[in-house]
Amino acid sequence: MGNKPALIGYRRWYNFVSQTNPSYSGTMKDIAHYAPLLSDSEDGDPVVSPRRPEKRTSIFHLAIIVAQALLIIGLVALNWSTYTKSKSAACSQVVYSPLQHLLEYKPVLYGNGFHEQVTIYQGEPSPEVDQAWDDLYNDFGASAIPKEQADLLDNKTLALPTGEYLVEFSVFHSLHCLNIIRKAMRPDYYTDPITGTIAGIDSQSLPDHVSHCFDNLRQNLQCASDVSVIVWHNVPGNPLPEPRQDVVHSCRNFDKDC
Repeated sequence: MGNKPALIGYRRWYNFVSQTNPSYSGTMKDIAHYAPLLSDSEDGDPVVSPRRPEKRTSIFHLAIIVAQALLIIGLVALNWSTYTKSKSAACSQVVYSPLQHLLEYKPVLYGNGFHEQVTIYQGEPSPEVDQAWDDLYNDFGASAIPKEQADLLDNKTLALPTGEYLVEFSVFHSLHCLNIIRKAMRPDYYTDPITGTIAGIDSQSLPDHVSHCFDNLRQNLQCASDVSVIVWHNVPGNPLPEPRQDVVHSCRNFDKDC
């Protein structure tokens, strides 16, 4: 009795196929493999029941599509995050600075320092050259910052009677150091005739100051690690290629107003 509904289903399916397709020559046994797909409708006509394997296949395909979409979204988000981090990292300060909110970059075309590209900071000593160097840093040799900024410094600094705190920004110290080296190279011009000092430094202390400045500038160059590209070119009359110093660099905006 338990198999009767299935047998009735086979029979009605066979009758339905035979009536609608007179050329069908199969037997009822030939359609036995359709058993999982057959059922009886309320009016006695055979109908095809839902095909569960196809449903499972569709769900599986849908799951793959969803997984692929999530993977693509994840990769896009990761790449965007890496891109934005790489951009922001270029302007970020690992160590706090009161001036870090002013950091921005701009392209700067270097001069090669020869011939027509000699700058005001080069050449023979003169009052004009000295003034150009002094203007780079003398107004910024030392600065005062409020307590709330001083509290954020990694290293503590001296408190002033005004309640502010004394600091000096490294770039100005480095420019000062380079200026000392420049003057030390020309003792004939920069030695004070009365005190015998150069840039206010006596002759006994000058070698140590110059040595300090050389190493300070070395550290600064390594710290900045400028990765702008110097290219090479052929020069007429010269059998060997030469580097071009007059190329564009990515520089922090030195002239940014505070």
